[in-house]
Amino acid sequence: MGTFRADTTVRVKVDWQIRLDGFPSELTSEPDGRACPPRRYGLLTARTRPPETPDDSKGGYTGAESRLYRIEIHAGSDTGIPTFKWSRENGAVVRGVVDSVLRPTNERLTLQLVPVVGITKYASGIESGAWVELLPAFDPGPFRQGPLLRVNGVNSNGSSLDLDTKGQQVEAAGIRVIRRWDQRGRPIAILADGQPIPIEEGIEIVFDPPTRDNLRAGDYWLIPARPSTGDIEWARAPDPQGGSTRPLPRPPNGPWSDRAPIAVLSKLAGEHRWITEDLRRRFTTMAR
Repeated sequence: MGTFRADTTVRVKVDWQIRLDGFPSELTSEPDGRACPPRRYGLLTARTRPPETPDDSKGGYTGAESRLYRIEIHAGSDTGIPTFKWSRENGAVVRGVVDSVLRPTNERLTLQLVPVVGITKYASGIESGAWVELLPAFDPGPFRQGPLLRVNGVNSNGSSLDLDTKGQQVEAAGIRVIRRWDQRGRPIAILADGQPIPIEEGIEIVFDPPTRDNLRAGDYWLIPARPSTGDIEWARAPDPQGGSTRPLPRPPNGPWSDRAPIAVLSKLAGEHRWITEDLRRRFTTMAR
């Protein structure tokens, strides 16, 4: 007989889109002279707070468990003030939705969740007071975010919960998945002052002010935290002002996206025909 094991991997898929876009005003050139749009990403630095005094042993990561923190942009810079949410379990607490009912007052939303054998409201990972994101699918695609609502109550077996929808427009019919986030409140604003933002257990983050305008919804950073070392795993470099090392600002772990021109369409003044300049990279077949 064969041995059956649970598949716990995450499948990665590359999405392709072809669309018309205005010719970019700023270009960088490839060696062959073909232009490609520049890539810009927001930068984030994660670190742990040092002890407040030399005799203080509470510096570093103070959690009792190994965790994989996820910092994810909820509203990008193009919407005004960017915001983020965070999870201590890489956003892995997810439940499927069977049905949804929006109350006539538009202040409450009731969700019927996919039943799971043996699960209770305490084991479901989603309890009263938590904040969940409403999504149309488990993987809605890059740069797509859903409304974030507070859980008002969960029934005894964890199969139904009520959400507070005050002040938010919700399309109840399109909800298929909910994902729990661990900040206790709405998404957190990212101000331009570059001040450290505390997460929990001694971890804090800093968004790089010069790249704040490049933050996109869906950009995320992963921060492994280890109680065995009392620290997080983050890229560091020697500190030029002395001391041991300093954490480095890093671009997001994903989702990565690139654009490449495949053709330029142009129309001469006074003419009705389009001129196409093919920019595709061609290579000859290897089959003979």
